[in-house]
Amino acid sequence: MKRFDTWPTQLERFIELRRETPFVWGRNDCTSFACDAVLAMTGVDLAADFRETYHDVKGALRLLGDGDVGDLASRIALVNDIKEVPVAYARRGDVVLINQPELPALGIVSLSGEDIWAPGEKQIEKLPLSLAVRAWRI
Repeated sequence: MKRFDTWPTQLERFIELRRETPFVWGRNDCTSFACDAVLAMTGVDLAADFRETYHDVKGALRLLGDGDVGDLASRIALVNDIKEVPVAYARRGDVVLINQPELPALGIVSLSGEDIWAPGEKQIEKLPLSLAVRAWRI
């Protein structure tokens, strides 16, 4: 998967558009957020097969099947030939799995390379990169 030459600008625009968007299942949850960020950077829609197919936690759980969001990310990565990398090598714009007390979640390494952007209850939140437990190179 190749990023656009202007991917940092595209990602920055995407984040600005979503900055104050609250968490909404199927529209701005961790999976749709990460897939939309990748779409902004590459033009590839990783969520094409399931976009707009769920609108609540029950639908999200159906999408996950017997696994969690990390398993879903691995399946999407496998189908799209996206390589998993050690978290220590995650860089700007990569997708990461975040270890959170409630549930694991997906996010995007920020343009500073020091934080993770992920949807929060009321807006996009910055979380420490130290919460990442897996990473995929975009």
